[in-house]
Amino acid sequence: MKKASPAAKEALEFAGFAASLFLLWYIGKRFAVSSGSLKAFLNNVPLALSGAVFVLLYVLVTFFVWLSKDVFRIAAAVVYGPWVSTLLVFIGEMANAWVLFNFSRRAGKGFVQKNVPARFTSLYGKSGGIGFGWLLFLRATPLFPFRFLDLGAGLSELSFGRYFAACALGSPLRIFWLQYILAGVGQAALTDPAKITAYLQEHNPVLWLSFLYFVFLVIASLIMKAREKRCR
Repeated sequence: MKKASPAAKEALEFAGFAASLFLLWYIGKRFAVSSGSLKAFLNNVPLALSGAVFVLLYVLVTFFVWLSKDVFRIAAAVVYGPWVSTLLVFIGEMANAWVLFNFSRRAGKGFVQKNVPARFTSLYGKSGGIGFGWLLFLRATPLFPFRFLDLGAGLSELSFGRYFAACALGSPLRIFWLQYILAGVGQAALTDPAKITAYLQEHNPVLWLSFLYFVFLVIASLIMKAREKRCR
């Protein structure tokens, strides 16, 4: 039997990669994680054990069922409060970064590198040299989902060590900001997102700190753009 060529093998691996992403999305649309049962379980188990189980479930379930991440975050915020839930979610996100980056790197990078359209070649080539400040900015900005950053970084020329360091430094503030708000809003954040707006309006310090957080991100992005222009 004739052995498959490297190009055919890479194409097959990428097809499996794309099919896996579609399957994960489809499962996430069809499968619902019960926040009530999750909270009941976490409340009835000692903190040390429930924390370890939460991180394990967060990594496993949110990898296979992406849309369940919000359920886990809200449950953690309600059960553990903003500080402990931030730590647990951070550990889970770091584990997810490792899994998704290497999954993407192993299954899709070779095919993308050889078959990406010519008009994207320069962008793809530059992605490996993206400034560390930009990596921190992307991880700290709530507008960029962690999942897509992890997968995209795996397809690029970024080294895992560089990306992982950016994850470790850029993610905590973003996670804490969200967990603090979720701890205040509670379960209503899942059933009625408008409650988040109402919570911010009723808690002016949190609203102003959130505003300053986004202003800081905007200023940081402008500074990095200015530095890039000077380096050209």
